[in-house]
Amino acid sequence: MAECRILFVDDEPDLLEGIGRMLFRERQRWEMHFAPSGVAGLAELAKAPFAVVVADMRMPQMDGIEFLKRVRQAAPDTVRMMLTGNTDQETAIKAVNDGNVFRFMTKPVERETLVKVIEAGVEQHRLVTAEKELLSGTLIGSVHLLTELLSETDPDSFAHALWLRDMARTAVREIKVPNAWEVILAATLSRISYLTLPTSLANKARARRELSPPEQEVVAQLPAVGARLIGKIPRLEGVSKIVLYLGKNFDGSGLPDDKVAGQEIPMGSRILRIFDDLALVSNAEKSRYRILSLMQERRGWYDLDLLDRLFPVFVPPRSAGEGDEEVVEVTVDELHLGDRVLANVMSEDGQLILAQGNRISPASLEKIRVSSVLTGVKEPILIEKRFAKEKKDSA
Repeated sequence: MAECRILFVDDEPDLLEGIGRMLFRERQRWEMHFAPSGVAGLAELAKAPFAVVVADMRMPQMDGIEFLKRVRQAAPDTVRMMLTGNTDQETAIKAVNDGNVFRFMTKPVERETLVKVIEAGVEQHRLVTAEKELLSGTLIGSVHLLTELLSETDPDSFAHALWLRDMARTAVREIKVPNAWEVILAATLSRISYLTLPTSLANKARARRELSPPEQEVVAQLPAVGARLIGKIPRLEGVSKIVLYLGKNFDGSGLPDDKVAGQEIPMGSRILRIFDDLALVSNAEKSRYRILSLMQERRGWYDLDLLDRLFPVFVPPRSAGEGDEEVVEVTVDELHLGDRVLANVMSEDGQLILAQGNRISPASLEKIRVSSVLTGVKEPILIEKRFAKEKKDSA
């Protein structure tokens, strides 16, 4: 069975047929496909991924450079090569720059050369995909470990991070933020530094109660601590920077103590700063107008353009009795991470599963679900959806 897929694209049928004959012996290890044009090549690419694509330079309608440029956009991991009779140096440079071409070959090409070049391309594809899989696995595993630790040691901070993640997810969609995944992940990990605090200080910091000077100094450094923790995970440099500037005001005051201000502050930091404070103000104020006024009065704190764009989306006018909707009765299947249980969760045989006042963490949610299968759980369960007006994901 062939171990990888190779695509050849050329508008000369005789040349494609010749390549097929030349590489007949390689069919045991390569699954080879042939396309007579760039359009046909893109159609083949849309069906299934290829390890290597080899394209002619001079083709009607879409030349090789434009074709490989589109291949790069559609399948960035595919290794791109060019085979052409044009030996012009400027063409080669343009092919490398625009199409990010791995190898540039000239016609006619000998079988031995073509095989060696494709072998090099296959190995390059293997290295790229293997590294991506390794980094992706490391990234996902590290993030899950950190969020699981936070959910078990500080459920309130974990619940806030989930709410912040949901807000960020909608915000980046509303205002078309580049690298949106970094903002969403920064929101998820925004409270990870609370793991380093004693419980009493974490509670005071979360509620923004009055702190002693030493406590203020410790809490002020939380974004930097979080950034250092996140920075140790591969590929999260951008996420680390967003977390680092969560305590930075738009006018440049705050921490870190540097010259970064205004639009130089990462957009993700500016977005999350607004939501972080919005949650606190919304808990104390019921008037939509008063909430906005309080935040606008904090001169220099926020990017006011972002505040104006995001506020109407996330603080709609309140209707009569709306506050009562945050306390609901649900079944086990309707529980979500971050919900606070307002009464003990009990099994049908009288065992305590989760005490009143706790928030639902990944571990407690799994415990409740297992108990539901083994012994049954008394329903309905009374919960408080403290931050969300809609069901949270259980991601």
